[in-house]
Amino acid sequence: MKKISVLILAICVLVFSLSSLVFAQEEQELLQSAMNSIEASDFILAQKTLDQLQFILWNKSPMIIENATFTEGETHAYGVFNKRVSNVFGLDETIYVYAEPKYFTLTKQDEQYVIFLILDFNLYDKAGNLLISREAFSQYQYSTKKTVREIFVDLYFNLKIDPGEYQLEVVFHDQSSDKTASFKLPFQKQQKS
Repeated sequence: MKKISVLILAICVLVFSLSSLVFAQEEQELLQSAMNSIEASDFILAQKTLDQLQFILWNKSPMIIENATFTEGETHAYGVFNKRVSNVFGLDETIYVYAEPKYFTLTKQDEQYVIFLILDFNLYDKAGNLLISREAFSQYQYSTKKTVREIFVDLYFNLKIDPGEYQLEVVFHDQSSDKTASFKLPFQKQQKS
């Protein structure tokens, strides 16, 4: 029985290794094709081939969140935000947050590329105790004929909480895969002086 289990495990490892090799081979072939196009001075074809490779690598990469920060008001464009200098807010003050998800899944459906993210939000006190948790408090769904990699979320929170130190967590769930990513931002609420 032990020999059969070891044999099954060895077969599983071999199948996984071969499937990884096939995917790696596709990526190597695209990279080689792009290099051949560059050598032939066909830079347009090289760019198109590298776009195909980037699409594959993008979808294989784990999702991350970049540039998560408090902002002074709403943000209306990718990379164009007014970062808040302080993380101290008045009791009735709205908290604005900007963030850039990366390596979310780009799914192609009927000549469209689809991005679908659902966001959860958690609030912790200074000691790390969970005070508030809201699942699916926001969602981001986007459909386009071209691949889009530069997206941002503009969030705001009207938290009616006591003065003190807190930590805000936002969790992103990719609805086209099992990818998740999150960020935490510490902040304070205080009475206006």
